[in-house]
Amino acid sequence: MKTFRPCLAEFLGTFYMCFAGIGAILCGTPAVGAAPGLLGIALAHGLALSIAVNAFGAVNERGRAVKIGGFGIGLTVAFDILCGGPVTGASMNPCERIS
Repeated sequence: MKTFRPCLAEFLGTFYMCFAGIGAILCGTPAVGAAPGLLGIALAHGLALSIAVNAFGAVNERGRAVKIGGFGIGLTVAFDILCGGPVTGASMNPCERIS
């Protein structure tokens, strides 16, 4: 039971981030018609990660420190997508995609 809460938090946080990010990407398809562009996709991923870290960060043993840094982590991901997206497909490790 001790590992249930952290596993549930990890699952819900990952699901939320994937749901928001993939939803933003799929909005640009011709079937939907709305085009959020790169900025919308970056903000969707960044905000989703910020909210997930702030909502579920207290489950972690570091708790408060994780919650305080949640917004900075989300902004870092959004900035990475904005700057690296056109070049590397927003890979967090661009050496894998460029070579």
